[in-house]
Amino acid sequence: MKVDFMQKDCKYWLLKNEHKIPDLKELSVCVNIKRKINSSQWTAFTYLHPDKTRIELGMKGSGSNLNIIMFGRVWTKSSVVSLDNWHSVCMTWSKSMTEPKVYVDGSKVDLKAQSTETALYPDYHSVAAGGTLTLAVAHNFSNGEMNIETGKELKGSLSLFRMWKRERSAEDISRLTCTDGDVLRWEEPIWDNAMHCKPIPDITQQCAYTHFPVEMQRFECLAHLNVIPECDVGNIQDELSENLAKRYKIDHYEINTSPDAIFIYPIDSYFNVIVNVTIKGSGDPKNIIETWLNETLSSEGISVLHFKLVTSSKPARKRSVETKSSKVVGKHPKFSKTSHSCVFHAQVTTSSNIVDTQKQIHWLLEQPYTSGSVCLDAQPQEIVISYIGPCPKHNHHTRQGLFKWPQVGVQGITSLPCKGNPEKTAYRECFLDANSNNAHWKSPDLGQCQVVVNSVSDLENITVTNDNAEDILIIIKDLIHESKYLDEYELSTILNKLADVINVSVVTPPLGGVILNITSDILESESDLLPFTSSILNITEAVGHQMVGLNGDSVSLTASVLAISVVNIDQENFHNLTFGVSSTKKGFNPEIYINQEPFDGTVAFLSLPSEIQDRFPIVNDTSPRVQFQFYGVPTLFRTKKDPDMKKLNTYVVSASVTNATGPIENLKEYVAVTLRHLTTKKKDQNVQCVYWDFNKNDGYGGWSPKGCWTYNISKDYTTCLCDHMTHFGVLLDVSRTPIDENNERILTIITYMGCGVSSCFLGITVLTYTLLEKLRRDYPSKILLNLSIALLGLNLVFLLNSWISSFGIYGLCIAVAVTLHYFLLTSFTWMGLGAVNMYFALVKVFNVYVPSYILKFCLLGWGIPLFICGMVLAIKRDAYGMNTISDSQMTLDDSEMFCWIQNDVVFYMSVVSYIAFILLCNGSIFLVVLIQIRNMQVNQPAGTRSGIWKDLRAVASLTFLLGLTWSVAFLAWGPVKVFLLYLFSILNTLQGEKEHIRFI
Repeated sequence: MKVDFMQKDCKYWLLKNEHKIPDLKELSVCVNIKRKINSSQWTAFTYLHPDKTRIELGMKGSGSNLNIIMFGRVWTKSSVVSLDNWHSVCMTWSKSMTEPKVYVDGSKVDLKAQSTETALYPDYHSVAAGGTLTLAVAHNFSNGEMNIETGKELKGSLSLFRMWKRERSAEDISRLTCTDGDVLRWEEPIWDNAMHCKPIPDITQQCAYTHFPVEMQRFECLAHLNVIPECDVGNIQDELSENLAKRYKIDHYEINTSPDAIFIYPIDSYFNVIVNVTIKGSGDPKNIIETWLNETLSSEGISVLHFKLVTSSKPARKRSVETKSSKVVGKHPKFSKTSHSCVFHAQVTTSSNIVDTQKQIHWLLEQPYTSGSVCLDAQPQEIVISYIGPCPKHNHHTRQGLFKWPQVGVQGITSLPCKGNPEKTAYRECFLDANSNNAHWKSPDLGQCQVVVNSVSDLENITVTNDNAEDILIIIKDLIHESKYLDEYELSTILNKLADVINVSVVTPPLGGVILNITSDILESESDLLPFTSSILNITEAVGHQMVGLNGDSVSLTASVLAISVVNIDQENFHNLTFGVSSTKKGFNPEIYINQEPFDGTVAFLSLPSEIQDRFPIVNDTSPRVQFQFYGVPTLFRTKKDPDMKKLNTYVVSASVTNATGPIENLKEYVAVTLRHLTTKKKDQNVQCVYWDFNKNDGYGGWSPKGCWTYNISKDYTTCLCDHMTHFGVLLDVSRTPIDENNERILTIITYMGCGVSSCFLGITVLTYTLLEKLRRDYPSKILLNLSIALLGLNLVFLLNSWISSFGIYGLCIAVAVTLHYFLLTSFTWMGLGAVNMYFALVKVFNVYVPSYILKFCLLGWGIPLFICGMVLAIKRDAYGMNTISDSQMTLDDSEMFCWIQNDVVFYMSVVSYIAFILLCNGSIFLVVLIQIRNMQVNQPAGTRSGIWKDLRAVASLTFLLGLTWSVAFLAWGPVKVFLLYLFSILNTLQGEKEHIRFI
């Protein structure tokens, strides 16, 4: 039994005053915990000291971390209490211990003290008696009244809370998991508030106890009586009712019954009969055989029902027919001999037992039959008779309540009082149709009964078993259809029931289809799914992993917004495996195809490499199984916080291997995923390949790009490559303003042409400075040479980036991205150093001497960028990866790949902020230098002053030298964005040419 503290009005249990805890010099406490919703703080139990000043004993947690409290002191164990799983947690203590011992799921764990003053020995010798104990909440006292601390309650279930007045051994805790405590036992009567928090059965918590409650119960039984000699049915009914109503004693048992509860009726027995017959003569075989059966059996009180002449060629004993004709050679060629097979149901009203009745039917059919010129014969070995039993007892859960239908004979009708109104009656028939060899229950007639399961909360009192699992699913489906919105409690209850159904049932494709349809209905509702994403994903995955009864090598189940495909793998012939989904129009289920190429209308396509067979489970005589899942509701994957202004722009597809030997990650052959965009990608919008990380956002889950990168992008599709298997999607950056297609094409041409021209002039500049030593004797020339080398490297890597990226080699792509990042930072660093040198030369002219001046500049100019790139690689290597630059009209194969920084945080920290700092410093020095030059010109004689054009050339040269033209990018917003981007592309791609002109 468990207590689900997410039931309506169920908050906590409080130990009653008459069951106070005594003074304990040693103790053991055990409890089973199941967290359903991730919360920052939760409480399993707290025992407050009698003076109400501190927690004498307690067990709390934060997320998956466990906190143990004794005498107000706290110890912690990280990551031991996971979501949606039962965990057995035990703590033991004796007065000689410095800290308690804690066992999780039978294994001892090491604790970490939260402070240095946590040791218990020798200060504490006993746990004080007479305190207050609460389950699932923390509490305190104010003015003598108990207060519940909100925000720290357990959102989940507790079971088996017990306490002993001794320290239990590790062996006892591990082996005797269900032993009851000698101080507190797991029983409802000792707790207050149990009226609102009724314990409910839990099939996953099974224990053996030494004490059992005994209850008086009502039993039903069915007996078949043979009356010898035969007698009138009415007389027999009266006599039997009178005899059975008498009180009967045997040993210390007493059996009572009421005459109103005794039902006596004659029994009709039903049999399934298969006969192969030979007919000599001409005529319609069906009419001949039916006439023979009616004349042979009806005279003995045996009715023939559901007669069929079978027309198959298989042996008659396997319920088939073989018909063959042969002419009789002789004087009478008109007569022929044919063999036929038929099947029918025989209804017998008799006092004989089943075996005798079968023998009687068999004997009657063996007798030769002649009617006019037709002779019919059935050999004993060609007659197969089987008994059709009654409909069994059946506990049927419906929205009108639980109906315990008794065993009923074939074609019989039984009735039960309605649960909501006992004066009304429900009826049900045990039916035998023509196409079945067994009787089965028809759907009950509950028209007179009122609904008693009105809400999801009413499901809490129903324990899911293998027998009633389908009934529970039907009830859940009806309840969901009646409500477009489910609150947190209702969603939790329904998902728990679905998980119970999967755990206790044999998941066949039909049952899995019902679960899938219910889950799909939940996803299409207006409910807040954020806290339950992981639970829903686990349920759909469990359906595929536990499914049995596959027809062939695979089975696909679809609902309106969900699809699952389960594929059994032939390891000897496995090379790769693909999964595709198309047609997600409203009102139609998705269409699934396995191992087919994608086509128009495909919304998701996933291809698995052959390398995954290395992770297949090693199980003899069992085929490995791969499961694919498709989710057509992006709102299921809504994240708790989205600081990057990115939204999911595709449906989600996933792949997994059942019982894999280990995590399927770090694959050398990549998983390829192609997803169709829900909204067309505009030119200036970026996309990012991601997977669903269950551990992000405090256990709520979130998107992560780790191990995934974009391979191809068009306006409608994105293809991702990933080195692991999980749930995949594509995020769209909605924070940027797009530019139109024609302008982007022109800007791209300008950029590449400008970089090409700049590279030529930069190469000439570097070569000239290198060959002519006298040109690089002064400091400005040496700084200009280093700046030219940095700009040349930046341009060359930029021009070659797309070509190198096309190889699709992840490691090479990271190397190119790092090199491009490095040369961009070195270029700006040397621009900054050039500004510093200019300041020393023109502003602070005197008393400026720096030993090894250029050497120190080189260490700064090449070392600072190296340090920044190294830090990025060390801290977040996957920040580098493959982005894609594509034309909106391009197909998947036409898009252009580009290796660069994928992570926005890294980009803004290591690129934008660094460049902004350099430009701010250079701009300041630029103004100071202009003022200094102006002052120098003012002090010159009037005839020696330079002209206006010379001054403008000097200003332009300083602007390019200090890289101030890059500041245009920070102003490219709003209506002037396109114009400023043109200006930015022209000025900065030609920066190398300006450096060459300045050199000349």
